[in-house]
Amino acid sequence: MLGLVSVLLLAASAAGGPLLKLDCGRAEGVLNASTGVAAFKGIPYAMPPLGDLRFAKTVSLREGGGCWAPSVWNASKFGDDCMQSGQFNQGGAEDCLFINTWIPSWGSQEGGAGRPVMVYSYGGDLTDGRSSSYDMAWLAERTGHVIVSMNYRVNLFGFLALRELSAEAPSGASGNFGFWDQLEALRWVQTNAAALGADRSRVTFFGQSSGGTSVFALLAAPLARGTFSRAISLSGSANLTMGLREAESQNVPIAKALGCDAQPHGPRSTPAGVVACLRNLSALDVQAAVPASWNTVKALWSLPPPEAAKDPRGMAYQGIAIVDGELVTAPLRDALRQGTNPMPFIVSSLAEEADAQPGRVVSGMDAAAFEALTDASLDAWGAGTGAEVRRAYGYDDGKATGAPAQLVYDSIMTDYGQTCASVSVVADASRGFAKAAAEAGDPAPAVYQMYVSARPTHPVWGFDATYQPRYAFHSLDILAGLGHWDLWSAGRGKPAYQPEHRDTLLRDAIAEVFGNFTRDGALSSSEGWQVAGAGCPGGLASPSCYTAVNVTDGGVAVPTRQLREDICTLWSSLGFDERFWWSN
Repeated sequence: MLGLVSVLLLAASAAGGPLLKLDCGRAEGVLNASTGVAAFKGIPYAMPPLGDLRFAKTVSLREGGGCWAPSVWNASKFGDDCMQSGQFNQGGAEDCLFINTWIPSWGSQEGGAGRPVMVYSYGGDLTDGRSSSYDMAWLAERTGHVIVSMNYRVNLFGFLALRELSAEAPSGASGNFGFWDQLEALRWVQTNAAALGADRSRVTFFGQSSGGTSVFALLAAPLARGTFSRAISLSGSANLTMGLREAESQNVPIAKALGCDAQPHGPRSTPAGVVACLRNLSALDVQAAVPASWNTVKALWSLPPPEAAKDPRGMAYQGIAIVDGELVTAPLRDALRQGTNPMPFIVSSLAEEADAQPGRVVSGMDAAAFEALTDASLDAWGAGTGAEVRRAYGYDDGKATGAPAQLVYDSIMTDYGQTCASVSVVADASRGFAKAAAEAGDPAPAVYQMYVSARPTHPVWGFDATYQPRYAFHSLDILAGLGHWDLWSAGRGKPAYQPEHRDTLLRDAIAEVFGNFTRDGALSSSEGWQVAGAGCPGGLASPSCYTAVNVTDGGVAVPTRQLREDICTLWSSLGFDERFWWSN
């Protein structure tokens, strides 16, 4: 394995950039003289997951003998992306476990108490995504914090659970390899905090979309204790319930599609033979076998199929993130109630998440067609349900007044799949974390629900090259918070988004939330921020009492009691429970 790492070793540039003295050797980055931010990109943090390390837990560089000292690693550019299989990215490489860091005010970090650290996990449905999409220099300069991002394995490479893989693993578990990667990256930050000029006691793990799901997963992982001390989940999926055995069973057809399913006789008659077959496949063959059902975006942002009304599994999402029993030891809500990893925590979602790429564009649809579309789905839950739901969302049947059809359509899936889930997650975390803290003799950590209803000043190019979101769509918060408005339009030949004053106010407000929360582990009540139990008799002892903070246009934080209570009560009465929460 040492040779695999050494092949990638590049000589330091002759320009003489800033140097980091890391545990595995020195790394030379690039200094932006105008901002003072030093960037170090593409540093390996784990052994390449090749050969016997494909479909296996992450191995640190030091443990695997992959350090590069006394040479100097060229950290001037991002490393290869991990193998991609989603709708947004393709290509990539298996040798992809690289980490990046941006350090503000370069040269002043040594000798001080250490700056807070933010470690970012990207989204992508756990099937694609890459750290190279995100330039964190602006956030580092704005907050004065050290910012870190990493690549982690996705799709089959990162999340394949199979009976044979489990049988051959010392722990008896498989899957969630992408979460093991992220845990190793967090350990890397702890190990190298002094070199980064960072305070290892103030590390915020934050992620958006499936990056937010990753945050949830490590909050349910006892092995992650001590690797981070604050958490921010932006639009993470709370449907983290599937067990290892169910996932292994669901994934049998994948092994068959790869030509590596178990056989009664021959080389694949033993678990070791099946695993050897899987590890001998080309990366492209593995990539080609990713099931279409693992890309859940279309299902998440479409009206529920009528058959889901009678399916005891609800939406029956295929599990990628699972409760493997070794890393993720309990379903998310159970882990939060138990206080597995109590810490200051922000759970955030947006008002119209599904507008990022709605399953149907209904804005040009006439009223009769829109009503028929929603009835065809929702009346499976009882005659007249479609009309009842439309009324609840302010839509006037047969009239041109009331809420626009696209807004109603987007809000339906957003609420039962994300908003109402976030309310439950925040309540569980508030109670569980407070109980764990009390048992340890510590003050209860601050837990917040952030709800972003702010909208862009004008439509933004989003996930779909043919549709421009106009509401509070999925990923608006991270685009604004990083000042990276053109993340999704980059490379598509679309015109750059021109932020206006209201947009920059939202950007500044979200960046301030990131920065202040990471620094202090709490947010200022004088600026509208209240913990979830604020104003509730006995805190959150009653599940019917909670406080959210609505980030409105211009980034204004407005404490809001009983956010979406009537809507969530309606969905609950119809049977839309955890089985309909978004997955991955």
